[in-house]
Amino acid sequence: MKKFLLAALVFASVFTLGTKTAKADAALDAATNFANLQNNYLNATIDYYRNYEIPVMNQYSAAMSDQISQALAANFQAKTMYSQALARQSVNDFQLSMNYDTAMMNLNTQYQNLMNMSLYNYQNNMNQGYVNYLENVNRAYGFMMGQPLFPQYQ
Repeated sequence: MKKFLLAALVFASVFTLGTKTAKADAALDAATNFANLQNNYLNATIDYYRNYEIPVMNQYSAAMSDQISQALAANFQAKTMYSQALARQSVNDFQLSMNYDTAMMNLNTQYQNLMNMSLYNYQNNMNQGYVNYLENVNRAYGFMMGQPLFPQYQ
């Protein structure tokens, strides 16, 4: 019976040790599987990030950079057009003021010409009146004397 008890004790110890070893192996396998699963997930995430996220972000960054460049170019063009518009406005203002000055000079010249013409006509009319007066005096004198002073005038 001692042998039987010894055999039972050995069997129980081997069974117990075997069960504990099997449990430890199963736990190690589960931990390894979990670690592999975690590594696979991380590798898949990194691959996804490398294959999809980074190119998309690079493309988005390039597009945004292009848009920023276009916005800066548009801003520069708008400022250039604004300065050109101001220059055109100042030229137009200068041209308008010169046109106004020229119009006033033309108007003053026309008034001066009208005044000169009026004075010229007045002077001519006065001279013609004086000539007519002298001619009438000569005619009257010739009528009174019976002969004109200057018959070639008649």
